[in-house]
Amino acid sequence: MTFLLTLYLKATSALAQRNTPVFDGGGLGAGIAEATAIRGPVHMSLRLFILIILAKVLFFLALIAIVMIVIAGLYLIFSQGNDEQKNKAKNIIIYVCVGLIVILLARLIVGLVITIV
Repeated sequence: MTFLLTLYLKATSALAQRNTPVFDGGGLGAGIAEATAIRGPVHMSLRLFILIILAKVLFFLALIAIVMIVIAGLYLIFSQGNDEQKNKAKNIIIYVCVGLIVILLARLIVGLVITIV
């Protein structure tokens, strides 16, 4: 079995090496022209780049807030009538909801600034 696998691999590598060109492009000039057309953070203003990063960070924080609400719900479920655990879950939910409102307002402000720029 190993012999057949080795024979197959040698045959396919020999076929692959037969007259296969490595590069058929337009040369160095065409490569440079293609590379200059690439858009990225280098071609945008620093202000716009920072605003885009802030928008992504705020989105990530909103996801963390949702996860924290789920964790607080699990605290509430597994409290088994313990008032201290229920109060802890209630406080987590209240603080996360306030934080989520702040995150959404910050996202709104960043979104408005991005559209103005």
